Amino acid sequence: ENWTPLFLSDAIYKLNGHQAEDYLNGTLDFGSWLLPEDQVRVEQFFEQAVGSQDRYELEYRITHRDGRIRWVLESGTIVYDDAGKAKWIDGVMLDISERKAMESELRHAKQKAEEAGDSKAAFLANMSHEIRTPMNAIIGFSDILLDSELPTDVRSHLQTISRSAQSLLHLLNDILDSAKLDKSKLEVEKLPFRLSACVDMVVSTLWLQAKNKDLTLGLEVDDDLPPVLLGAEDRIRQVLMNLVGNAIKFTENGSVDLRSTQTPNKQG
Repeated sequence: ENWTPLFLSDAIYKLNGHQAEDYLNGTLDFGSWLLPEDQVRVEQFFEQAVGSQDRYELEYRITHRDGRIRWVLESGTIVYDDAGKAKWIDGVMLDISERKAMESELRHAKQKAEEAGDSKAAFLANMSHEIRTPMNAIIGFSDILLDSELPTDVRSHLQTISRSAQSLLHLLNDILDSAKLDKSKLEVEKLPFRLSACVDMVVSTLWLQAKNKDLTLGLEVDDDLPPVLLGAEDRIRQVLMNLVGNAIKFTENGSVDLRSTQTPNKQG
């Protein structure tokens, strides 16, 4: 009845502020120390455990004598007689309040981190929208001008402007993809693309950076490469931009060359 105790160590005082003798002589009801919100759950647990298992482990809250709420981890063994009837429960109760507090802090920190991630994603999406509008205008009017009669050098400069604007749009997509990657929502889409145009855009975007360091930026595309490939063009361009950009950054003099060649298929 209400967990009538047969034995309690004096450590019960440290756990809830009451002496073991107060429970053993019936002055206090041992089951009364449970927090009311956990009472039914704990009772249902033991109703199912007794008669169906030997060992158990359970966490619940208790009310300390000074009014504090403490977390307890109870683990033990249910002892049965030869007829299979439960005789008593033999176990230990540990104060795990500090562990529970740490778990709560970790959950709170995780929630704040997730909220910060959502805020960052929302900011990136808004920023992307604001930048896309003028960038699309630059690309659109560049295309209109490229359809007209222009001197060769002007056309070349205008093509570079158009490519750079398109590269910035791809960069915006990469930023958004990075936010998606943080939330494990990034999907790699494979589509047909022209590798020559992809690598040419990388070189066109970075040639000024190389020129400012008096470096020569070269491009070589193998004639044996298929004109159209299937893959994630944005991801490939992103990798090449990082590789070539770092090569320019850490090269003091000479040249940086980007070569696209076909690797023999070793499997066939």
